[in-house]
Amino acid sequence: MYIDWSGKYSIYEYHNKVKEYYPLRNIVNSQINFYKWWKNSNNNYIIRKNKDYPFLELREENKTNIIASDNEACASFYQFMYDKPISIKSDLYSFFRENQLKVGFPSAKKGNYEAQKASVNKLGFKGSMLEGGVRGDFDLKLSHYLDAGQNFGLNTTIKTKCAIYLSPLNIFLTPKPQKGRKGYKNVNSSFNEDVGEDPYLKDVFHSLLINDVFKLNNGREAYKNYCEMCELDFDNQLKIIEDSKKNSFTTYINIEKSSEAGLKVHTRFKVTESNYKFLKSNNDKDLIIEVIPKKGKHPRGTYEIPNIDALRFIDSKRSSFNWEKNKNFHQDAVPKDLRKFFTYK
Repeated sequence: MYIDWSGKYSIYEYHNKVKEYYPLRNIVNSQINFYKWWKNSNNNYIIRKNKDYPFLELREENKTNIIASDNEACASFYQFMYDKPISIKSDLYSFFRENQLKVGFPSAKKGNYEAQKASVNKLGFKGSMLEGGVRGDFDLKLSHYLDAGQNFGLNTTIKTKCAIYLSPLNIFLTPKPQKGRKGYKNVNSSFNEDVGEDPYLKDVFHSLLINDVFKLNNGREAYKNYCEMCELDFDNQLKIIEDSKKNSFTTYINIEKSSEAGLKVHTRFKVTESNYKFLKSNNDKDLIIEVIPKKGKHPRGTYEIPNIDALRFIDSKRSSFNWEKNKNFHQDAVPKDLRKFFTYK
């Protein structure tokens, strides 16, 4: 399925479009179950990385194990809920191992690779998420209501930081932000083009999600649990939700999509599932790929492939093993069927 989030909406209209992608009942039950583990927990926490807790470097403080992830651990935790509610039988690390949830992958290019690798191996964790899930399939981003990566006060415990990072009710869904030629931006915003990072909009998004949560029998219990875990005043939050909900009809976002099929730069020929989805929903767009090789046999040059020809070629590759596994096709030479669309430089 391909979803195009482009358009001008009130927040209320946007929420009605995105609400079907929330596994709402599983989110509520997961929040309650997560609270039951968290309330009595005293070890093995995962938090959002920051300057004090670098990516994937295991720390031990006061006999408490702590590991910091970027987006992977939270995204993997949330993705699990699309199948069934979270239920942590013993501790968080065991849950991640047993269900093969991801925390990220050590990078030789960034950070302390040896320390990261040692942490992941010691804990038996899995690495990065493959393309797919709610983020890949629907072009959505998991945005935090309370910022999980902020510089917390000295009195904010690791236990609370873990709650803020992973709590199911601290997440709302927004279009993936613009990065290069991919994603979306809010062209109306005077604060942040990423609608998931605008402080004012966060309250409005959150209010509509929690309004839906309250329609479930155990929704209020789940939200009380969430407020306790994240050190929010429940009664004050109810006032914020009520006020923000009113603003959802008069507050607008104007989402604009990057021209993803405009110009791709690769070191060899490469097409991806996202190319395919974009071309399928934008039949007036062609696929342009610039190849600037660093090594290998592919010559330098540019592909200008008409929409119908690009779709026909990609369709011929989508049943291959590599496509099934990695959602892409690449070749270190000009494909025979595309030679007439390639210009040497």
